[in-house]
Amino acid sequence: AMGCVPLIIGSSLIQSRYASSEPKTTRAISPATLLERAFGDLAVLHAYGLQTSVSDKYSSCLEPDVQYKKRQSCYTGMAYGLSQFAVFGTFALVFWAGIKLMLKGRLGFTDFFVALLAIMFSSFGVGQSGADFSSHKIGLDAAWRLFEVSDGIVDDEDDPLCQEGSRPQIEGNVKFDQVEFAYPTRKNAPVYYTHGHRQGLQLDIDSKMSVAFTGMSGCGKSTALQLLLRFYRVDSGAITVDGVNIQDINI
Repeated sequence: AMGCVPLIIGSSLIQSRYASSEPKTTRAISPATLLERAFGDLAVLHAYGLQTSVSDKYSSCLEPDVQYKKRQSCYTGMAYGLSQFAVFGTFALVFWAGIKLMLKGRLGFTDFFVALLAIMFSSFGVGQSGADFSSHKIGLDAAWRLFEVSDGIVDDEDDPLCQEGSRPQIEGNVKFDQVEFAYPTRKNAPVYYTHGHRQGLQLDIDSKMSVAFTGMSGCGKSTALQLLLRFYRVDSGAITVDGVNIQDINI
């Protein structure tokens, strides 16, 4: 029985590894996000006849996971078969050897089953702990990413602990002066840009004025607010509050 313990532990660790593994793929957008956006804009999809296009994009996003799951199912099946062979093969071998020893009078019935159950169940426990090792590694990776962000260098130079910059008394006069902008992940699809006589986004909002932004999805309604809050930096032009460039204001 002791000689079969490494086989049981090894097969259980292999099975746990393949059962807890995740695909390591990088994609511009996840299938869940694409589906969420599609359900959120059903009216737009029907209005512009984009159902087939979105369906094809969703299928292409799923393709890496589909191929991975096909390979994983083969490996997991073989690992499960190996673990079951190790368990039942060990049972058969132990019962065969134990019965021969009991017939010869060299081993008692109670001692046989105590040794059998103690060794087998301890082997199962050690083997199943492989899944905990995988979860432990995932937790360490997540903690490493958190500390990397908190201890890293601020890429956009907006240091939250910086004491420099002006602290004006805000009245609320907002101006977008020839603002051009494209999201960092979609530089080839600008939101605000120069076209003909239009010089980017040009907008003046006086203090205490209520303004409504309307338009189709993706035209830049929420982007204007994100730029005003300095979630992103404009590519060109300027955004001012009471005549002061928001990049010069201490946040």
